[in-house]
Amino acid sequence: MGIAESLKAYLGENPLNQTLHVEEATEDILLKRYVSGDAIRRRTFTLTGLSSMDELQVWIEEQNRRRNLPKLSDGSVARKLECQATEGQVQVKLTYYQTGGKTK
Repeated sequence: MGIAESLKAYLGENPLNQTLHVEEATEDILLKRYVSGDAIRRRTFTLTGLSSMDELQVWIEEQNRRRNLPKLSDGSVARKLECQATEGQVQVKLTYYQTGGKTK
């Protein structure tokens, strides 16, 4: 399961029982690379099809504060979720640690 699929599964657990459409808005952005090849990366996703963007944003922010983050595959570990509601959609930025410099 890739990062996008992991995030979709995680967001499917939202208590609002909303059907979400998750689309990748950007490719991976490299924030930091370590000598070992490990890296800190960020990917942005757009969520649409929401009836209550504000409630979803509050839920995501609460999960981030509790460190209840998506479980990622391939040795990647979610570090932070940030979100911003705009007209008709929510943008979610997933920052994660990736071992060995692999991209998915």
